[in-house]
Amino acid sequence: MSNHYWVTAVRKSKGVFTDEGRYPDEAAAIVRLAELGENPDCLIAEVTEWLDSSSPQSGIVVAQSERFDGEWVRVEGDLRTRTEGGEAESVLRAAKGG
Repeated sequence: MSNHYWVTAVRKSKGVFTDEGRYPDEAAAIVRLAELGENPDCLIAEVTEWLDSSSPQSGIVVAQSERFDGEWVRVEGDLRTRTEGGEAESVLRAAKGG
C-alpha cells in the first residue's frame, strides 16, 4: 500500500502539470486540493496516488477539482489525469483567451 499522494495542477501563470506537493496521506492531499480552489489562477488540480514510484503507469487519480464558471468544484465520476497533455493545454489556452 502506498503513502505517496501527489497534487498537480494547471495554473494560468505556471502552465500545465505544476507540482503542488507530495503528501503522506490522502487527507492531507485533499486539503491541498481544496486550498488550490482559493486561488483563481488554478484551473484544474488532482490528487494522484502512486502505488510504485518507479513506474509511471502506477498512478491513480483519486480526487480532482476544476474551475467551472468561476467556482471550484469537485469532479465526480470518471477521474483521469487531466493536468498534462492536450486537454490541459486546451484548458490553459482557453483561460488565457487564445
